[in-house]
Amino acid sequence: MSWKCLVVGLGNIGMGYDIEIEDPNIIQTHCRAIELHPAFVLVGAVDPSEALQIEFYKKYKKPVFRQIEEALVMLNADIYIIACPTHLHYSTLTKILDSTSPKVILCEKPLSYDLSEAEAMLKLCDDRNVKLLVNYIRRSDLGAIEVKRKIDVEEIQSPIKGICYYSKGFLHNGSHFLNLLKYWLGEVKQFKELSKGKQLNQFDAEPDVYVSFEKGDVVFMSTWDQEMPYHAIELVSKSGKLSYLDGGELIEWRARGNFEIILPISNSMNVYQWQVYDNIWKMLSGKVSFELCEAREGFETVKDIKEMLNL
Repeated sequence: MSWKCLVVGLGNIGMGYDIEIEDPNIIQTHCRAIELHPAFVLVGAVDPSEALQIEFYKKYKKPVFRQIEEALVMLNADIYIIACPTHLHYSTLTKILDSTSPKVILCEKPLSYDLSEAEAMLKLCDDRNVKLLVNYIRRSDLGAIEVKRKIDVEEIQSPIKGICYYSKGFLHNGSHFLNLLKYWLGEVKQFKELSKGKQLNQFDAEPDVYVSFEKGDVVFMSTWDQEMPYHAIELVSKSGKLSYLDGGELIEWRARGNFEIILPISNSMNVYQWQVYDNIWKMLSGKVSFELCEAREGFETVKDIKEMLNL
């Protein structure tokens, strides 16, 4: 069975990141992942930009619409991908639910800038028995899953201390790493702002923050370079050191006692968006094990960050 998918928003994550890439081993967008995964079929897309509409049709030869209302009249899908700007997430979701009965809605992070709006999105989907997911891509990466396994079985022993470097906003980019560290280390117990950092807009800033999780403590540090952002996590425990570098494209483990030996941990970041859809396929197929960020977890990530930002 093939699950029909409609992409709302043809920006970077919707279509742009890999539009010029011919290598099928690079899969970084919704459109490309859907097109290449055998369990899914891309039925169309929505974007107000005429240039992006033309680019989409040239690449994928599927219907494309300026407004979602037009697409909902002409097309029916099992899975709707909300990849439009964050301030449009809620209205887009309500339009989808008013017109269709999807199996899954996959929403880009964050769910909303407004917590009450985000909570309403959860309730609407719960009431309609629609699975709402948040596209925190690293949750489905094979390397991140292996790190979680190592922590769960105490190969990486608790308590853990760490540092996380992020840029381009705590909510915009830092939330990826807070969500990932919650996946690895458990819920946030407490936090303390170390430095306010730069205020980017009414929704986001770049503070330095100490965060205590169930299995360890991590300091989030913002970096200054917006043109060449640096995203990395270093975790240290009594059993060794984990280096999660280049946003997860390089993961290394050094065990205590053999610290000079670097053991690489394989990852799938070159096909990160394909991994998300493969896990959606597992979920829809009734598989016991799948790794996705479900809506409540995505909501809690936004809630944690807004508290840390005092917004």
